[in-house]
Amino acid sequence: MNTPISPAAVSGLRQRFIEDMTVRGFTEKTRRYYIRIVSGFAAFLGRSPDTATAEDIRRFPVHRIHPVRAAATFRQPSMLP
Repeated sequence: MNTPISPAAVSGLRQRFIEDMTVRGFTEKTRRYYIRIVSGFAAFLGRSPDTATAEDIRRFPVHRIHPVRAAATFRQPSMLP
């Protein structure tokens, strides 16, 4: 069941994202998929996606492919002096 989200519950960033996708003619299914991906990115970051750095963006697909290994890899100390 598709329940509409009240405008008060939608952040400004999400609303702009939805508007941009609508203007570009994305289907409802595509918009929902993209919003789900961005929500996952925000959860990965632990903050708003508009604060993401280039490094955050680079790490996200690695995390999605190998969530456990990616987390362990980024926790290891650098081998460089």
